[in-house]
Amino acid sequence: MVVDLAFAPFAVLAFIAAALGTVLGVAVILTSKFAGSGKLARLMTKVLIVGLSAYVLLMLAASLTSHEHLLARGEEKHFCEIDCHIAYSVVDVQKTSALSGAAAPLKAGNFYVITLRTRFDETTIGPHRGNGTLQPNEHQLSIVDARGNLFSPIPEANGTDAADPQYGTPLDRPLRPGEHYETKIIFDLPASVEAPRLLVWQPAWPNTFLIGHENSPLHKKAYFAL
Repeated sequence: MVVDLAFAPFAVLAFIAAALGTVLGVAVILTSKFAGSGKLARLMTKVLIVGLSAYVLLMLAASLTSHEHLLARGEEKHFCEIDCHIAYSVVDVQKTSALSGAAAPLKAGNFYVITLRTRFDETTIGPHRGNGTLQPNEHQLSIVDARGNLFSPIPEANGTDAADPQYGTPLDRPLRPGEHYETKIIFDLPASVEAPRLLVWQPAWPNTFLIGHENSPLHKKAYFAL
């Protein structure tokens, strides 16, 4: 299983512990200095440096041992929602120079119409969660080419609203365990684009600072082949 955050409970707890420890350590240092206890302030400074250094080293170690993935049609990329997983997969890709019902292309290039499936993996829920709905966290989509250039989807393709029913279900619609839906995402790419790959990813904060998260520094990504 390709997942954006392996060992999610550990990573989240480690981040919370590091954040709370930093706040507490800074408070102790400031209080000690105000009270004239320089020895305690120096000791706590050393503890903070050691603790944060260990956290950064663990994060970098997880990133440097990660692997890049290129997922084929139908293969899933899972996003951890702590007690369950939302899985995405590309089920269809159409390349066209014009969109049905739309005016001229926004720029010279090629339209990529990508059908993305969103699925609530019922095998990843906790035993007591129940059948309640889950609204997927915010996810962003980009196409990355061979040179590392990023391209964003077209929110409105010349008057053809990408949220229109003909383009499927909005990506933020709530799901129950086992349910899925499909959404068509439109990109307008230059004709010269090479090796385009789809990247589905989460916003930077606070994921960049989680040990083992795909967004953390130097961590390899999981892309969808187009």
